[in-house]
Amino acid sequence: FWDMLGLPQACGRGLDELAAVVYPADWPKLAVPRASVPTTNYDVEVRVRRSDGTVRWIALRGREERYNDQQLLIGIAADLTERRQTTLLRATVRRRER
Repeated sequence: FWDMLGLPQACGRGLDELAAVVYPADWPKLAVPRASVPTTNYDVEVRVRRSDGTVRWIALRGREERYNDQQLLIGIAADLTERRQTTLLRATVRRRER
């Protein structure tokens, strides 16, 4: 996950490191509402700016669980950048064809 964001692999990273690469406008999407239920699902797409300056679209899907008073995030991350670029390119071509 961290290499997708352009950061070296490491265990126990804090949310501050994630906040440093996620676009500020996208950060509220990551604010999972804290409910009284032990499990909360999440499904978001955010933009990140990697350390080399490139912008990537990342999908985050999974769930937050509480176990023995610990917060656990279980899920997957996928790089959607190429799909996003293709979608934008198609839209541009369609506009020009009109």
